[in-house]
Amino acid sequence: MAISPITSIKPFYGWYIVGVCWYCLLTGFGLIAYAYVLYFDSWLSTFEWSRGTLAASVTIGMLTITFLSPLIGKGTDRFGSRIVLIIGTSVLGLGFSLLRFMQEPWHLYCLCMFFYTGFSATSMATMSSLLGRWFVNRRGLAIGIAYTGVGFGGVIFALVTNFLITQLGWRDASTTLGLVVFFTQLPLIIFIIRSNPSDIGEVPDGYSKNQTQNSSENTTILTGLSLSEAAVTAKFWILLLFFTTSLFSASGIWTQMQAFIVDNGYPASLASTLISINGFIAIFVKFGYGYFGAKLPTKPLLLFAGSMAFFAPFIMLLIVEFNAPSNFAVLLILPLAIGGTAFSTLIPIISAICFGIKHIGSISGTFSSAFSLGIAFGPLCIGQLYDLTGSYALPAYIFCAISIASMIALTMGPKLRYTSPTDVIIN
Repeated sequence: MAISPITSIKPFYGWYIVGVCWYCLLTGFGLIAYAYVLYFDSWLSTFEWSRGTLAASVTIGMLTITFLSPLIGKGTDRFGSRIVLIIGTSVLGLGFSLLRFMQEPWHLYCLCMFFYTGFSATSMATMSSLLGRWFVNRRGLAIGIAYTGVGFGGVIFALVTNFLITQLGWRDASTTLGLVVFFTQLPLIIFIIRSNPSDIGEVPDGYSKNQTQNSSENTTILTGLSLSEAAVTAKFWILLLFFTTSLFSASGIWTQMQAFIVDNGYPASLASTLISINGFIAIFVKFGYGYFGAKLPTKPLLLFAGSMAFFAPFIMLLIVEFNAPSNFAVLLILPLAIGGTAFSTLIPIISAICFGIKHIGSISGTFSSAFSLGIAFGPLCIGQLYDLTGSYALPAYIFCAISIASMIALTMGPKLRYTSPTDVIIN
């Protein structure tokens, strides 16, 4: 009786890509979204700057991302994600390590423009293009797994940053974190990341090699609208507005959470713990949004995330304007974790659902700009209005009103589906 030879099943290479994307999102968001705001208390003590001054640094950084995201999206479509990630990692890690030398607000603002540029190149626009080209059938699952890195980054970086600042001081802490990101992430990108499956003779998940060989060797059939074609549709502008306003509210509350917690009689260490808890919750939230994002109706899913962005300023308003118990401040972490962390995961999925995959880098890059624009002006609004009025009441009212208006616009808008596919061949 003949014995059949044992054949090994080679893992799909795209899952290695997911692993590196996971780590890039862990370090990038961990450093910028979670660790960075934990330096504010130290800077307030060291330099005696105002809250508005520190909030403006986030605005400058996010405006940098706003302008660069479409260019980065086009860059990934043209030059490949690997080159963009190598440059971005170098700028992010080395730029953050230079924070130790700052003495004046303009030093902080210049450094923010520098390392936020690196963050932009290693986050949503690049990941959307990269994962979109490697996965078709299991794209939502791949994105969900990769974006859990954001949550893990929150858990790890919030705890590590608080420890390093306490033990080493904020200057050595910033240098340590920046160099760790640079020296651990760069080798992974160089040796593992490949921009397209065809670079190593593979095809995307969901295609067979026979399908691509019907056209020409190592090509993949992709469909989708260009950025200019998408921009003439109503759903494009409604989504742009929705992403901008939702993050305007959530990011404004997020950057002031540490100060707000302290104002209500709690130690700054509690804010670090809550930020870490936010990251832990985000692990499951981001996986859920990724896995179910392409399975559940798009509009109700976005409305759910948007409603969470509304509840964060609403809780703040209850405390400062309607004398709710101060321990309600701890509840801020729930809507921020469930709603505020949703959109970075949903943007690439929604882009593919509404406009196809061919130009996902350019389209999701533009949505990332809207995302970043909201994050840019939310902190500036709440910081400046607090300095002006001495209260969080007015910005909380503004955030609530804008969130409600954007959800109404989304509800009344057109269906969020890609309805005009035209096959094209992409090498």
